[in-house]
Amino acid sequence: MIAARTVVAIQTLVSREKDPLDPAVVTVGSIHGGTRYNIIPDEVKLQITLRTFNPEVRQLLLSGIERVAKAEAALKPATASAAHGRETSIAFNRRFHMTDGTVGWNPGKRNPKVVRPAGPTDPAVPVVYVETDGKDPKPIAAYVNFAMHLDTVGGLYFSADYAHTLSKCLAAAKGEGLVTVAREGEADLSFSQGAACPNCGPCRAFPVCACRAPASLGARAPTVPQAAPPAR
Repeated sequence: MIAARTVVAIQTLVSREKDPLDPAVVTVGSIHGGTRYNIIPDEVKLQITLRTFNPEVRQLLLSGIERVAKAEAALKPATASAAHGRETSIAFNRRFHMTDGTVGWNPGKRNPKVVRPAGPTDPAVPVVYVETDGKDPKPIAAYVNFAMHLDTVGGLYFSADYAHTLSKCLAAAKGEGLVTVAREGEADLSFSQGAACPNCGPCRAFPVCACRAPASLGARAPTVPQAAPPAR
């Protein structure tokens, strides 16, 4: 099974990882493993041919083949859990109805001509957490989505700071091996700068100030309305 998956994954190196204008062919022409049809072998040997005109593409594909083989061999059973949080105090809509009847774009939070926000924010904070199976599970990855742009420093500048803070806090809560993917949901929202957290004071961190985000992952089996059962 691992050998079959490896062969399929190697083929994607040509289609997905190199410049389409640089021709290359990767052929797995020989697969040898096992002695009987009903015995799972300890090892399988693949003989691979690589053809390309560009030395850089050759090196790219060689490293890709090694990476794919190691990744497939390291696959382990895992459990995915889902939770759904809610945060209403950090993000805001940066479009505002103005006193002159127009809709202003970033008019300034203390602008006296601001009447009201031009729309709501999305408070949903969905989380997917993946860990290894077994009596002593180890963290693998977490996916967190929140509708807020990476506009945490004001003006035309942007920063990945709150996503980085989230990653550090979740790793501290669940284990250093955790990889966090933080995605900004589709919305016209900016960060509420200067928000105060009861734990770490004024900061520009992730929704729920990042230090409170791990609470969504604290339960071993989170209760989620209409959530699907853990997938293996």
